[in-house]
Parts: sequence; structure tokens; C-alpha cells
Amino acid sequence: MIPAPRTPTVRELIAEYATIEDRVRSLEARVLGGSSPGLTPELLQLAQRERQVLAMLRRHRSAEMNRDAAQKFAGSPGDSRAVSPAGPSAE
Repeated sequence: MIPAPRTPTVRELIAEYATIEDRVRSLEARVLGGSSPGLTPELLQLAQRERQVLAMLRRHRSAEMNRDAAQKFAGSPGDSRAVSPAGPSAE
């Protein structure tokens, strides 16, 4: 059986995004300084990976919001996490 691919954590994705941004800045400095052509294959690859990382971060956020909403409304009436339509009770 082939194991499912591991999903990177939010922390790992943010670290990768920061690395991509650093690399893009260094490439842009060379482009603006005139020592490199405008759009390089590396810049295009970095832009593509940046879009992928941002999409994964959005999926994490969406999954977390869905999980929080499910927990909020799945609690039993005696559960202190449950919220009634009228709002949290004052206990």
C-alpha cells in the first residue's frame, strides 16, 4: 500500500513562503540592477511555487474554520463549548 503524501504544516508552509520571497527579492535586485533579463525561468518557477504554497495555506485556513464551526455547533446542550442561537450563556 502506498502511503498518502504528507501535508506540510502551516509553519512549514510559512517558512517555505519566506524562503521563496527572499529568493525572489534577490533575483529582482539583479533584474533591476541590469545584470539579468526581466523574467527568468527561475522567477517563473518561484512564482508558480508561491501560488501553490498560498493555495495550501488557504486550504489549511478553510479546514480550520470548518473544524472550528463544527466543534462550535456540535456540542451537546450541557457542553460549555456549545453556543445557543441567542449567543453564549452567562454562567
